[in-house]
Amino acid sequence: MTQNLRNHKIINFFYTEKERVSVNEDSLWTGGDNPSGNYESMGAYQVLGNLYVDLPDHKTYTHYKRDLDIGDAVSHVEYEANGVKYKREFFVSHASNVLVAHFSADKEKSYSGHLELEDSHKGPTVVADNVITVEGKLDNGLKYEWQSIVQNSGGTLHANGSSIEFKGCDSITVIIGAATDYVMDSKKNFRSGSPDLKVKPQRKTASSEAYNKLREDHIKDFHSLFNRVDIELGNSSVTQKSEPTDVRKVKAVSTFDPDLEELLFQLGRYLMISSSRPGGLPANLQAFNFF
Repeated sequence: MTQNLRNHKIINFFYTEKERVSVNEDSLWTGGDNPSGNYESMGAYQVLGNLYVDLPDHKTYTHYKRDLDIGDAVSHVEYEANGVKYKREFFVSHASNVLVAHFSADKEKSYSGHLELEDSHKGPTVVADNVITVEGKLDNGLKYEWQSIVQNSGGTLHANGSSIEFKGCDSITVIIGAATDYVMDSKKNFRSGSPDLKVKPQRKTASSEAYNKLREDHIKDFHSLFNRVDIELGNSSVTQKSEPTDVRKVKAVSTFDPDLEELLFQLGRYLMISSSRPGGLPANLQAFNFF
């Protein structure tokens, strides 16, 4: 599941006992001015790192389901383990400029494990209370920073080396902010102040809001663009609707599948809204494994 909003990207890999969220920041780039236009010296975009959430008691599970609601730009994971129904939600909020992951369950005290950040460029990790901070610098001098704050309902949290451990929690919310010192201004040599001046306010402001408020603000912002357009091409047949998507997309080459065409149209809009907003960098290399 992928969703991109302005600066960050989240990719969720489905492991119930070890959640991995791959995080990008769209100005994390190894290049420079490159006035010659030489492709070999153009530089490349970099993966920021990974968020890992270890849940050792969740190895055995049933009724696993994951989805992405392109109408709300929220992805979900649901499953059952040890008689408990678990749910995870992920979104990247343009309104709050942070990535948010929420872990909940239908039974109290169901979350125990630990959480850590893995920086792709081996930046040092500092843990203070419920905040993990990573700072680094690329070979071209670009500075970057990302911070994660962990919030719990019930249970306990405590720092343990480079990770945060949680025990007996009803739910967990993780908020991540990220930035570089890049600025879209050649007069400033494309550099601004310390990334910390951007990241810390992002994280502090977002963490002062309840999860439901962050989610509500994100969806309201996304709907303001996504809900401008609707499309109706007709109805797919009962047979078409009953077939898996990988089969439908092959058959749609020769037989018109209205509902699938509508979904693909809206998927394209979802990706564009989620990957580029006014004032930010343009969309680039956005990919979505739909089939």
